[in-house]
Amino acid sequence: MDSRPCRSILKDSWARSRVLLLCFLVGCVNVSKEPAMATDCRTTRGFSVVSHGWHTGIVIDRSDLLEQIPEFKTDFGAVEYLEVGWGDAGYYQASKAKPTLALRAALFPTSSVLHVVEVPSSPRSYFSKSKVVDLRVPETGYGKMLDFIAGTFYRDPRKHDEVVKKGKGLYGKSRFYRAKGSFHAFNTCNTWVARAVAATGFPVSRRTVTVEGLMGQLDPNRKLENKCYSVR
Repeated sequence: MDSRPCRSILKDSWARSRVLLLCFLVGCVNVSKEPAMATDCRTTRGFSVVSHGWHTGIVIDRSDLLEQIPEFKTDFGAVEYLEVGWGDAGYYQASKAKPTLALRAALFPTSSVLHVVEVPSSPRSYFSKSKVVDLRVPETGYGKMLDFIAGTFYRDPRKHDEVVKKGKGLYGKSRFYRAKGSFHAFNTCNTWVARAVAATGFPVSRRTVTVEGLMGQLDPNRKLENKCYSVR
């Protein structure tokens, strides 16, 4: 799968080294030490995080997203899952990767888009060439993550607050949508996924920038103090 959205700031070795050094100084790739929120974990929900190399996305039950974004009923088929990713609008949607777009995304805050993809089978099966981790979190936390994801979609007040479609996506049956937030060196696709996961109460740093930093915090071998949360 295409991993361009985050390579826009990390592909060149000099840019990657500079970002990692600054991340070290401010702790943006550190595992969060904050305790997860106290919550009722009698009912839990699951979702997946997929690493495509430099880029990560979240795979969620389509039916859950339909409750907050009803436009998906007509945009996508009756599949079980949808993958959602966030990134730089220019580089993410470009038919050809251009150095000027990558440099612009690296040095200046840029507009963003969301990329939504049909996942017709289990995430591990559909993304068989990518690293996939499955998480379970309390239902209340799962709902907060859905709120975070739905809240990232820009809604047009001139069209009854409908989401704004931007065109065909990168792979499979997919589509781009206008998003809220600016993409820059310290607010990448991985930062967005980390914030979505953190919304559930799972202990992960919201300042995460790199895919290594994110997936390291979602290591299935990690021992979690709060048994309401699990990752495999």
